[in-house]
Amino acid sequence: MRSVLLWTCAALVVAAVLVAVLAPHGDLGVLIRRELASWGVFAVLALPLLATDEFVIRTAPSKVWQVVLFLVVGLAFVLVHHVASTLLGADTSMLGAGFVYVLILVLGAALRDRRSALQREVERAQLERQLAEARTQTLQSQLQPHFLFNTLQAISSSVESDPAQARRMIAALADLLRSTLRISEPLIPLGQDLALLEPYLALQHMRFGERLRVTIDVPAEVRNQPVPTLLLQPLVENAIRHGLEPRANGGELVITARPVDGCVEITVRDDGVGFDAAELRDGTGLRSARERLSTLFGPKATLHVEAAEPQGTCVRVVVPHR
Repeated sequence: MRSVLLWTCAALVVAAVLVAVLAPHGDLGVLIRRELASWGVFAVLALPLLATDEFVIRTAPSKVWQVVLFLVVGLAFVLVHHVASTLLGADTSMLGAGFVYVLILVLGAALRDRRSALQREVERAQLERQLAEARTQTLQSQLQPHFLFNTLQAISSSVESDPAQARRMIAALADLLRSTLRISEPLIPLGQDLALLEPYLALQHMRFGERLRVTIDVPAEVRNQPVPTLLLQPLVENAIRHGLEPRANGGELVITARPVDGCVEITVRDDGVGFDAAELRDGTGLRSARERLSTLFGPKATLHVEAAEPQGTCVRVVVPHR
């Protein structure tokens, strides 16, 4: 309905201009009927033309092909309009129809830009929401009684026997909370995400001592790869809590990253007791990581949890290389 009103108003405006130019030689009724017929044809052709415009933009292999296809479509548009308006008694010039064709293309470009801007705003709002959720979830997992009480107990037991270690643990806990609260970007380099992990690993080393062995094998060539902020922390926490902590003698945690077929593959593997598939599938940390990977990178980004050989769990994350 809005489109019909728009084209009707355009026809009336053009008719009024022609009357002003041609009066008193023109017949007002004839001019209005002629312009309504001509612009009515434009109205009928506008929507198919905008759809064709979108199709050309999506499918044309290059800018040159876009120009060629637009010229072909424009010629067809002008010819169809000329034939239809002539049959309806509207003597419209082909030059005028070509001008309207260009205006419709400009309108289509403006609509695309508007949709893209709205889509970017929606995606930005989603990323900000997900980042806030990730930050909250991380703080909640760090401050839950199990984690906090164990950390404070370890600090308490070290106050008299090893005051230096107690001070180091307090400093590491403060660094951990401070670094989590300082985050403001949805994407950070992989190397920076590893740096955010250091205070957490330092605390765990103080808690578990020689029971926890950590190996980080991430070459410099992939450390600039953008990843969702706080991607590694919940994966490492799952590995320690569910895989290594239940074992009396602890175990090894290995973090690796490698370029693979135009992507970067990141793995967090432990040799612990294994995993409960339902628990890991429904876990808040993994669910949040999957959502943020999908929003930031699309379907090319994946996160899979699988059994490690000969024992333990491996979380494999693949993100497109940037």
